[in-house]
Amino acid sequence: MISEVIRVVGSNILILISNILIGFVIPKLMGVQEYGYYKLFMLYATYAQLLHLGFVDGILLKFGGKAKDDVNRQEIRGYSKFIFFLELIIGVLFILISLFIKSYVYKQIFIFIGLYTMIFNQVTYYQFLAQSFMDFNLIAVINGLIAFLNILSILFIITCIKIHLFSDVTFNQYILIYLSIYVLILGIYIKYYGNFFWGIHTRFKNLKDKIINIFKIGIPVTISYQVAALIFNVDNQYVSLFYSTKIFGIYSFAYSLISVATSVINSVSTVLFPHLNRKGIDEAIKEYEKSLTLLETIIFLILFIYFPMKIFVKAFLPEYIKSLTYLRVLFPGVGITTCISLLVFNYFKVAKMGKIYFKLSIFTLLFSIVFTWLIHNIFAGPVAIAYASLISLFFWYLLTNGYLVIKYKIKWRKNTLYILLMFVIFEITTSVDNLCLSFFAYLMLYILIIVLVFGKNYLSIIKSICRK
Repeated sequence: MISEVIRVVGSNILILISNILIGFVIPKLMGVQEYGYYKLFMLYATYAQLLHLGFVDGILLKFGGKAKDDVNRQEIRGYSKFIFFLELIIGVLFILISLFIKSYVYKQIFIFIGLYTMIFNQVTYYQFLAQSFMDFNLIAVINGLIAFLNILSILFIITCIKIHLFSDVTFNQYILIYLSIYVLILGIYIKYYGNFFWGIHTRFKNLKDKIINIFKIGIPVTISYQVAALIFNVDNQYVSLFYSTKIFGIYSFAYSLISVATSVINSVSTVLFPHLNRKGIDEAIKEYEKSLTLLETIIFLILFIYFPMKIFVKAFLPEYIKSLTYLRVLFPGVGITTCISLLVFNYFKVAKMGKIYFKLSIFTLLFSIVFTWLIHNIFAGPVAIAYASLISLFFWYLLTNGYLVIKYKIKWRKNTLYILLMFVIFEITTSVDNLCLSFFAYLMLYILIIVLVFGKNYLSIIKSICRK
């Protein structure tokens, strides 16, 4: 598994470069207003993934960890044709409904969402097939290609501006380029998995019961994903609803910076689930505490990227300086969101506890909506909303991680204490105006907290490595 993690993460170095360009260059080229519209599209695009109705996640759960040679190809072809027609029908209906929206800008955004639904949900289907078959070389190549095409598209836009073909880039121009890239990726997947798309397939009526079962096992996971997306985006929704597109663009820029920091480590999730699924929950749970400890320390190490980001934004993106205020508040939340999406959620899936995870997430979502509304009305302003988001995320961590702790009797105090301490340390040290002093204060306290909280844990890990 370690070699596969390294391979997938290695391919994501190119994704990191791509995200840096998207995170820093596109906001500069678009300007705050157009960038705000683009981020509105990206916000609603996260919910479009619900429109495969659980089928894609059901495929991953059904075939996760199986070899390609062990599955019925005619049956898989039936599923591939089914998802094609399902997304085509849903996407076309979405576009037709969007034509009745009065606002021209929102009409364009939701037409793009319809196109995105048709394309991206099919890409996800093939990505999950590759993940199920543990075809991580393909995933690494596709991820690298997406990143390369993103880089190429940005360089193309810059070149066009330099030679005066156009003066700037609008949100709809860039979204068309973005969608075109995924059309190409879909074509490559269908070409690679041609044996699972072209040819004789099992008729839909003969697959009816199996398709229904795939929906049944997949929809709780899909809804859980979407509930998770809603929890992540409650603050974005409030800012988009109650503030101008310009303020929303600046607030969303903070999340773009966060995505730069998390793009590489999140790729590990594609490798993790099939391996955990093969082990089974009893064997996998033995590694839970150690995995959580390692993940938490890596994430709060990644938060050091805040300091060069601050320098870069001040120097090259002065129109987005206000976003640094939001970034400082939101950044520690990366520690929680990554732990939940990368580790906790995968353990719930392996234990077949998707419905329980869903219920805990629904409760968190309701808490987050109400709590953010109260904070917004009492204190007002996007900064207050950002703090409400951070607290809501920690509440979610306590619920989901706490359930696993109680059920499987996992030690939890050190990990929870570490997150709380690093929250406070990051917020205090980054509030210092002197950047060098702020950096070294966070560095010293980061090392000190690891020694005090996890010193014995890492000592035992080092000893076990030395024995080998």
